[in-house]
Amino acid sequence: MPFCPSCGKEIPSESKYCYWCGAQIPTDIQKAKVDSIDICPKCGSKMERRNKLKSDLGPWGFNPWGYALGLIKVIEYYQCPKCKYQRSIQ
Repeated sequence: MPFCPSCGKEIPSESKYCYWCGAQIPTDIQKAKVDSIDICPKCGSKMERRNKLKSDLGPWGFNPWGYALGLIKVIEYYQCPKCKYQRSIQ
């Protein structure tokens, strides 16, 4: 069952409006599963795909083996624009 994007309560999957707050439910949330990676499990809104750079420089704050090694990783994750919940893709 999906969740309402306004109040966060669980609603039946075929409903077009929330029973508790009366908000209109978007069609992508109506058809979504609870375990879908695109839907926030806390508030039910659609999550945005983002990425950030992570450096493996170690506790020294610099690369002790020289700068020839590329030790920067790109981490991809989903973030909810409403409640800022994050879910890793990997």
